[in-house]
Amino acid sequence: QGAMLLTGPLAGFFAPESQRVVVEALAWRNIDFSGLLAWGLKDEEPPVSEARLIDLGTMQATGMETYVNGKRAVTVAETSMTAGEFTWLMPSNLQFDSKGAVYDFTAYVPETEEAALTVLQERGLDNVKGDGSAAWVWNAETGVVDLDYVANMEKFASFNADVGFTGVKLDDIETAMNDGGAAGLLSNGAFRNFSLTLDDEEALDAVFALAALQMGGTGEDLRASVPAMIRLMGAQAAQMNPRMTDYINAMAEFVSEGGSLRISAEPAEPVSFSALQANSATAPQTLPDVVNLTVTHKP
Repeated sequence: QGAMLLTGPLAGFFAPESQRVVVEALAWRNIDFSGLLAWGLKDEEPPVSEARLIDLGTMQATGMETYVNGKRAVTVAETSMTAGEFTWLMPSNLQFDSKGAVYDFTAYVPETEEAALTVLQERGLDNVKGDGSAAWVWNAETGVVDLDYVANMEKFASFNADVGFTGVKLDDIETAMNDGGAAGLLSNGAFRNFSLTLDDEEALDAVFALAALQMGGTGEDLRASVPAMIRLMGAQAAQMNPRMTDYINAMAEFVSEGGSLRISAEPAEPVSFSALQANSATAPQTLPDVVNLTVTHKP
């Protein structure tokens, strides 16, 4: 089944023959590796107390173009990094934004695959506009970590994800290193929250229409058959944990109707990494309860 993705009209999406990126202009300012280089010249590893070793400064790239198999697939008017700060050797504040992106998904399909090209063009997927952003923020003293990612593609889909941890303190990392392992970090670090939201417009229609070209039938028929398969395959999982029934139904409804799918895990209190590891090994069916996992669908 996996090999099917590498043949036929879908092959270019998963294994393009060639890819290159060109940039019209690049400005990168205030890069500072002096703190790290000073220790490198002494051939010594910097201690954790040397917090300010690296700063990537700020970056702005304009006129970026990505070519796939010789055809332009993406243009981005502006990509910027507004923060590139490190604490010791670990990133503590990274901020990225992209503006004015235009995607042409037909670039991933060979010209000989006329039916697939028609599917993409009829849905306007040869001219999809979008923006995106990503941020990583880590407070080395409190141990709080937040990672956020947003991607919006007009008339196609949007994607919004965030994850949070706590207890990831620089002092604990140093202790773990001195002890010769990650045990200290594992026992102190904890999972705070996770959420993922998918908003569909044309994405599911296009996926099933393309899949039907390879599997036979129509995209509409294929899409209509998948929810029943999801419920059938999920029936066994639901026997292990009743919460799975809601997850399965939400997934099936999302595939059938589109709309918005939200997956979130918000425990009342942070769950330590060690507890998550122990549950995964001994009672994986209880993990949805441990992290208070919910899956919901909105038309």
